[in-house]
Amino acid sequence: MFLASDVLLFGGLFSAYFMLRAGSITWGWSPHRHLAIANTVNLLTSTVCFAAAIAAARDRRISQFRQLTWIGLVLGVIFLGVKAYEYQDDLALALYPRTSTRIGLYYLLTAVHAAHVVGGLIVSGRLVLARAKDCSEPAGMLVNRAEAALLYWAFLTIVWVIIVVLFYVW
Repeated sequence: MFLASDVLLFGGLFSAYFMLRAGSITWGWSPHRHLAIANTVNLLTSTVCFAAAIAAARDRRISQFRQLTWIGLVLGVIFLGVKAYEYQDDLALALYPRTSTRIGLYYLLTAVHAAHVVGGLIVSGRLVLARAKDCSEPAGMLVNRAEAALLYWAFLTIVWVIIVVLFYVW
């Protein structure tokens, strides 16, 4: 249910983007395409790490599960650091939310996405601290929770790819 509400949230935001862009004479450009591409690779790699961590949890390899989850967490934090740098540079270039509709939507969509990334990091961080006995059953709680977290993280990765296409490529 939580994922469905996020689909509706981002669906509404993307709908607003398309409506406002359709009515705009000029749309602008982004000075940070290289950072967006690096962050895309970063999120895709973290998704692969989380998926490999689930495979390790299923095989009850808790140490490997924790290592892979930590790598995914670090990549998520790096993603947020790159976004923070990008925001700082945008502000230094006088690209404020009030500058244009495009810039306002850019800040709105990327900030909402970043807030969701923080939530995903908190949930995944909780999984790293899971007890070994959480994997002791065939369908252990850790595996179930990790699969739900991966589904959420994969959704955030897909949303990010859409944001990149809309604001950095198109």
